[in-house]
Amino acid sequence: ILSARRPLSTIRQELSTMDLSNLHGSKLPTENAPVELLPLLEEFNQMVDRLRQSSTNQKQFAATISHEFRTPLTVISGFIQSVMHRAKDRLTSQQFKSLEIADQEILRLNRMLSDLLDLSRAENQQLSIRREAFEVVPILAQSLKLAQAAYNNPIVCDLSELPYLEAVGDPDRLLQCIGNLIGNAVKYSPKNSPVELKVFDGD
Repeated sequence: ILSARRPLSTIRQELSTMDLSNLHGSKLPTENAPVELLPLLEEFNQMVDRLRQSSTNQKQFAATISHEFRTPLTVISGFIQSVMHRAKDRLTSQQFKSLEIADQEILRLNRMLSDLLDLSRAENQQLSIRREAFEVVPILAQSLKLAQAAYNNPIVCDLSELPYLEAVGDPDRLLQCIGNLIGNAVKYSPKNSPVELKVFDGD
């Protein structure tokens, strides 16, 4: 009984050291393993090979997408900035603000593509989150403008009554989170019903 338990104890120890973020070298040893366990060990190792190949394919896909999208986004941003610079006197205030928002969104997409590329290369499979001081109200205003342009529902928020608010974190992630919240509110609300964005004081 003891001789049968030792291989199982070794296999359990090997399994406990495996990490899905690093599948290289994560195979179970088959040498000196009981004959009864060999088919199971070989099948497990084949599964690890498939997972490793799938992980490699996903990383390559993420890297390719990041590179392929970066060039056209840079070109679009260049055209937008050119129009803003050369035709500024002929643009209305609303048109200029719209171009500013579009250019800011392109910059945000480029940062997200950089995150995607970092994720494809990182062994720990975690996105880096910036920690910096930023003003909250401009992020709320940008979220509101983007949502108003994207949805037919009336989306309102009285930002004029908000005091100066500063936070420490990643402004791009906050913008993304607020956009997701507004999108969910629109999705689960009656058609064309108003959506109100409110900011509550933590005190």
